[in-house]
Amino acid sequence: MTTAEASGAMPLHCFWQLVDAARAEATSDRPFADVLADLLAARSRHEIVAYQRTFERLRSALYRWDVWAAAYVIGGGCSDDA
Repeated sequence: MTTAEASGAMPLHCFWQLVDAARAEATSDRPFADVLADLLAARSRHEIVAYQRTFERLRSALYRWDVWAAAYVIGGGCSDDA
């Protein structure tokens, strides 16, 4: 059992496969967030919670000033809600 599985999180390769699938299906009429929500809705409650735990773990790992500063420089500005 991996550390992610032990914590109830989705393994990273599964998380990114889901994100990639949503990106591949997204269109201007059906945005990424809607596609991802539909893909998750087709999964079990356990898988949805595991996805959320992995998402929160990754977001927390990136919520740092140095990453924010890089996004600011790369994007020509950055806000705390984007």
